[in-house]
Amino acid sequence: MLIVAILLAMGQQFSGVNAVNAYFPSMLIALGFATQAALLSGVLLGVTKFLFTAWVVFVVDRWGRKPLLLIGNVIMVITLVAAGLVVLNVHSTSLRGYLMLVMMVLYLVGYELGWGAVVWVMMSEVFPLKARAAGMSLASVVLWASTGIVSAVFPIISAPNALGIGNSMFIFAGINVVLFGLTKWLVPETKGRTLEQIELDLRERQHVGVKSGAQS
Repeated sequence: MLIVAILLAMGQQFSGVNAVNAYFPSMLIALGFATQAALLSGVLLGVTKFLFTAWVVFVVDRWGRKPLLLIGNVIMVITLVAAGLVVLNVHSTSLRGYLMLVMMVLYLVGYELGWGAVVWVMMSEVFPLKARAAGMSLASVVLWASTGIVSAVFPIISAPNALGIGNSMFIFAGINVVLFGLTKWLVPETKGRTLEQIELDLRERQHVGVKSGAQS
């Protein structure tokens, strides 16, 4: 239970969302986009986050939590790889800026579909009632610590004399590939299930993992 909650908390932030939220206008300016247009792009990202967060409220109980996480990962991987390719291969400043804007809007669509609001719902559902308060507190600490790490590290790795923006996008894409696999393997579906059913599922997954490790 705790492992799943920590995976969700860390995954939400290491998917790269706060690098986009905090630094996207700076990224566009570094790529040669006009300052005013780069700042206005942040408004478009905010509107996208609002609209798709609101939409998830209406589909999370119909589509299920786990499918939304996996769909979100797929969209984020595709858009991050595309963004990295745009940065490294498109040399027209205006075209590069507009393509990056499109990729980041689509990236946030994937994030809000899966790893935005859904993570908060699932973190509360994977804990039994007697452990929910302590479990959610610890998961929240991990989540905000991960936010701080990503926010501190991204300007360093994306600097021109380090990995650069394009290669940083590839790193986040790789993290999302790992998150897809871990989610598929470790995270149970919680839609329409009682807390007791979810707890039993988690215990069975843990038992299978321990058994597989012992056999290998």
